[in-house]
Amino acid sequence: MKLTNHLFGTYTPLDSPLHRLALKYKGAFIFLLALLLAATQHWGVGLGALLLVIALGFCARIPVSHWWQAVRSLWLLLAILTAYYLFSGKVETGADVLLTLLTMIFASKILLWSTPMPVIIDGFIWLCTPLRWVGGSPETVGLALALMVRSIPVIMDLWNALTVAVIARGVRVSSFRLFTPLVIATVAYSHETGDALAARGLDRPGH
Repeated sequence: MKLTNHLFGTYTPLDSPLHRLALKYKGAFIFLLALLLAATQHWGVGLGALLLVIALGFCARIPVSHWWQAVRSLWLLLAILTAYYLFSGKVETGADVLLTLLTMIFASKILLWSTPMPVIIDGFIWLCTPLRWVGGSPETVGLALALMVRSIPVIMDLWNALTVAVIARGVRVSSFRLFTPLVIATVAYSHETGDALAARGLDRPGH
């Protein structure tokens, strides 16, 4: 969870222009930005887009330390990509890929920093409205998204609890061996969540 927070951040209630801007405008901007970066392959475009996003981030009052935390969380991936493109002689292509990656991550960071998660989920439900045409339920998809977002910190808490329990008993095991009890605990949590939904009638169509 800490890695996710460092990379994308969480909502911080402030009174910045980006916080007051409606979700539809922020979503449209990110969508158009992604189309632009996908349609162009020159690193100059990626650099301009990155500088624009960073400027918007400062308008949203994101501290410089948060930008650095995001980059530090990606250092291994950035190092591998840099080494690959340097050794393959595709320097300009590599620059475009790295700048595009950072731009979209920073844009997502701004969105999550300036928009409450319930608002984002409501926007996602609105995007799924066409599902009604084929008998689907946008609300069910939104509920699934909300449960997924809620489950991430729970699973990370389970992992931390397992790690602490092992250390408290003075047992030395590799992190890989903790995945089995983590999966068991995660499945148990999913069953408990399913039972809670069923008790409220949310497992039936139309709810």
